[in-house]
Amino acid sequence: DKVRCKCGRVAPRLGPILRRIDEMIKIKGVNIYPSQIENFLLDISFIQDFLIELLTDKNFCDKITVVIKFKAKFQKFQRKEKMNRLSYIQNKLREKFGIKMDVEELKGYEKEEDIKIKKSHIVDKRIKNRGYNYDL
Repeated sequence: DKVRCKCGRVAPRLGPILRRIDEMIKIKGVNIYPSQIENFLLDISFIQDFLIELLTDKNFCDKITVVIKFKAKFQKFQRKEKMNRLSYIQNKLREKFGIKMDVEELKGYEKEEDIKIKKSHIVDKRIKNRGYNYDL
């Protein structure tokens, strides 16, 4: 489908921009956009807020940890019920994206301003320079 520009050029239409390629991360050979995880978590009814942490493990491999804050009515659940829900989220993430992600509950936040997680929901804590230091 060709579109005529105001300047007179005719070029094929590419379509809308879906997402930036530099947002993509590769974990265990699987390409994932953190925004896909974000959209998936927004649809789960018992989650009030969440944080997606991109981390580097001890073997210098990238990994994802999802930190969940339950809605107020679910905060009163027993530990076993909370663990079941965290396990449910972890299994659904594995089914959808094909890799294991750690899922844990948000703890240790007392004040309202501490509870409000960053608007983007994504925090990159990966080690940027994985190269070896040869300055001996």
